[in-house]
Amino acid sequence: MITGFIVENQTTKKRVTLGQKPAYDYVYKDDGLDWGYAPATHSTYFYPEQVGEHIAVTNITGREVTITGYVHYVPDEVDRSNYDKSAYGALVHQKVLEKKEVLNSLVNPMDFVRIIVGDFYLEGKPTRSVQYGQTMEENNELFCLFVMNIYCPNPMFHKVISPNTIVTGSQAAWHFPLSIPDTGFKFSTRVDYMVISVENEGNTTVGGIITIKADGEVQNPTIELIGTGQKFTINKMLQRNEVVVIDTRNSEDRGVTGGITEADSSYFKYWDIDNDWLQFTVGSNLVGYSTDNESELLMTVTVEIRPERYAVEEQ
Repeated sequence: MITGFIVENQTTKKRVTLGQKPAYDYVYKDDGLDWGYAPATHSTYFYPEQVGEHIAVTNITGREVTITGYVHYVPDEVDRSNYDKSAYGALVHQKVLEKKEVLNSLVNPMDFVRIIVGDFYLEGKPTRSVQYGQTMEENNELFCLFVMNIYCPNPMFHKVISPNTIVTGSQAAWHFPLSIPDTGFKFSTRVDYMVISVENEGNTTVGGIITIKADGEVQNPTIELIGTGQKFTINKMLQRNEVVVIDTRNSEDRGVTGGITEADSSYFKYWDIDNDWLQFTVGSNLVGYSTDNESELLMTVTVEIRPERYAVEEQ
């Protein structure tokens, strides 16, 4: 059961907390949070006289989240010392009005908002401005009922911070203060890392962002998911400080870019037609990499994925 979360405006970065205790900025009841669902549509086909159907394509569309809660205010110790009890009613009414203004500016159909639950979030746009109660029982001097509706075009919960797995060929071999023995010392050592492990903490397969940085001449680097056999090759001799970014996520950002020091140009001309757009399954994924000129030690490989879940619960 979820007892608290954050709503953040992605334009202004203003945020408020919502929960089931008075300490939160806004409160809601047990039935005041409806996450909706991730609707799926299956396209099917069948042959003459066939019994049953084959599913050809599955599309998962957006979900609508509905939050029903209350604008409230509880006088604190400062209020109790500065106001007489007879003035509490006017104070609470003024604070409720101010908190309604905060909610109005935070939730508007022009801005994306993010609903953050623990380490995961949903993102979408309000389908209308905040609705408030219309009767004295729902809208009075002490509290006010509100309803917000947010349409999330991507129905998945995304991890707030993307896990990065970084592997480089260098390891430090000295530290400060520096003491030079008679036999000399090593500034660094090279370790031949050929396989790395990437963890997908979600409950569905996702793409990722793979970044290759060359520290020298790296010929035709290949990245492979050992468990599934998916792999891709960049058919190019990479030069020192050259960077290649491969985005395999199922979104409009999917592509291959690269350049010296930063990936600002299309690198599709170096992309094999038989290449796979790597997809990371739930759990541990072993990623292997190699080159045609045994230059693995001159590569720094970064794999970034953003795990997704269909639903979340408080930890």
